[in-house]
Amino acid sequence: MKIKKINHGIAYRVGNTIFINSKIKNKELYDSLIAHEKEHTKKYKIKDILLDMNGKHLSNTKKEYYQFLLFHPSSWTIFLPFMIHKKKILMDPIFFIIWIIFFFLLYFILK
Repeated sequence: MKIKKINHGIAYRVGNTIFINSKIKNKELYDSLIAHEKEHTKKYKIKDILLDMNGKHLSNTKKEYYQFLLFHPSSWTIFLPFMIHKKKILMDPIFFIIWIIFFFLLYFILK
């Protein structure tokens, strides 16, 4: 499995490559993210959704995880439902559903 540094988001896996933010200096957080991404499958499946919802790999580093999010605005791209990788559009099903619910609720609130 290859590991490549990126300048946005936190970490994600595409095929046999894990992409992780180069600004992560905390070794425990880095190792937790790598362990989490290694658990993902090559193609997004139900197992991956359950893995993201469970988040057991990050349970010991939640404080560091949220501090990184707070102090590195470039990491906020993890909240987007789509991303472009090698000229392909990839979708995160969890955030896609969250955004649909958000806009659905917003529609009824502003109606």
